[in-house]
Amino acid sequence: MIRIKDSAAAGRDTAPLTLDGLDAPLWQVAADPELAPQLHDLLGEFCHKARNRLNSMNLALFLAKRQEPVNPSRWETLEQSYYQTLRLVEQVQTICRPITLSPMRLDLGLMLEDRRRDWEVELEAVGQRLHWQPPKEPVEGWVDPSRLVSALDTWVKCRAGRGSPGSSVRLSWRAIRGDLAIAWEEPLVANRTRGTREKNGDSASLALPILARILQAHGGRSTLSMSQGLCLVLQWPKTGPAATA
Repeated sequence: MIRIKDSAAAGRDTAPLTLDGLDAPLWQVAADPELAPQLHDLLGEFCHKARNRLNSMNLALFLAKRQEPVNPSRWETLEQSYYQTLRLVEQVQTICRPITLSPMRLDLGLMLEDRRRDWEVELEAVGQRLHWQPPKEPVEGWVDPSRLVSALDTWVKCRAGRGSPGSSVRLSWRAIRGDLAIAWEEPLVANRTRGTREKNGDSASLALPILARILQAHGGRSTLSMSQGLCLVLQWPKTGPAATA
């Protein structure tokens, strides 16, 4: 389940998060355990054919590059487009196909700490800071660390650069009754120019549906509030997810 809380009170001088491109339709599908398998059936063959075409394209680029080793910038642009398109197909497949989880009991703080420096570097490169806010006591529970951390990596890359230079992003985690919860909070963005895009390519914009899908597989939910900046809360049962979703 995804819950969205929005408010017009954000003000005209701010730039709230918008869902565009594939974000909006995939947002709904990712959290619905019935719609996700249906979309997988519809797009499965398409994604398979798309990957085959992309592999053929990559081979053609490789052979053409060997025959014409000039103008390296042109080949770099073509290769970048290829990898972005491939990444987009992979992300759509991640959202749609059944997910097999490998959950384990662990300290949530240790899992996040392992990625802390990489996320700090990602944000510092665009003039932002990561404010780390751990709980007073360790928070333990069941989670598939590989799946969740990979989705969080994509989210951080998506959000890096969307805030104001010098702003801080706060990451916190805690136990809420029988659940684990991770919160990502950003301040309001003032006077942001429309059309500014992150450096990571359009595929990074699928970070939100991907997170929602991973949370749905864990039996959890995502709550996105945009009334006072941006606050994304990921919440799932401590006792562990089902084996598949």
